[in-house]
Amino acid sequence: MRNIFLFLFVFLTNQLVFSQNAKDFSNNIYLKKLNNDSLYVRQKRKVINEYIHAKPGHWGEFVKGVDEDICTDKKYIAFTFDACGGEKGTGYNDSLINYLQKEKIQATLFVSGLWIDAHFNTFLNLSKDSLFEIENHGLNHKPCSIDGESEYGINGTASVADAFGSVNFYV
Repeated sequence: MRNIFLFLFVFLTNQLVFSQNAKDFSNNIYLKKLNNDSLYVRQKRKVINEYIHAKPGHWGEFVKGVDEDICTDKKYIAFTFDACGGEKGTGYNDSLINYLQKEKIQATLFVSGLWIDAHFNTFLNLSKDSLFEIENHGLNHKPCSIDGESEYGINGTASVADAFGSVNFYV
């Protein structure tokens, strides 16, 4: 699965070079473009065929075998913020972002496609700011699943095809 994530990241990033127009990159329009791209369609079929019989594994915020501790004597803190979008909100806290920029505080921003649709130009500006690492929070802000498992009251993707087609990578 790691290869498909890299493929999609490179593919989606390359597409941004051709246009910076918000209407060209709304979820629905962009998915139509992707589904007309033969390379994307071939890769999607390959992944679906490879994982069609996969069984769901561990699920949740705290999964056995995942190391949550950093062994060091140094003190670290990581600031992460979610920009989800959708029916539960598409807000943007410009005073928080302005504060982080003023104080030169690095942060990771997890953004969904729904939020980008609502704040396209803001997203482009944030993505150009070296203080911020932009990470994928799913195209439609759905937990990545293959059986519809829900998390935080949000239904997950229902199949491998749904997970691939929704470009959802978070759990």
